[in-house]
Amino acid sequence: MRGIAAGDGGTLLATRDGGLSWRALASAPADLRGLSISETGTRIVAVGAGGLVWRSADEGASWSRIATGTSSTLNAIGFFDENPEIGWAVGAAGTVLYTDDGGEHFAALQSPFASDIYSVEDL
Repeated sequence: MRGIAAGDGGTLLATRDGGLSWRALASAPADLRGLSISETGTRIVAVGAGGLVWRSADEGASWSRIATGTSSTLNAIGFFDENPEIGWAVGAAGTVLYTDDGGEHFAALQSPFASDIYSVEDL
């Protein structure tokens, strides 16, 4: 029944009733392209334009910008089901970032692609 929507202008919306009603969360400083929510709903990590990672550890009550070391637009983020601290953000020109602390810090990985990447999922 709970969900988060993200989009242009840094828009973040939350629902607790399956989408019947929505409330605005703090706006991110740039357009958002993807997000991931932890199984408990506590941690939300959104990614977007200019290498933006926008993270909340309290169900969206407060947010912080996470340094990524890239200015490439990030299109998607996903975390490993077996260890939700491990995740990847992907984006423009083959950008791949890795985190092993739930999205508090990111490191760039060498990508075999030079084209844009729009989605990431663990296996």
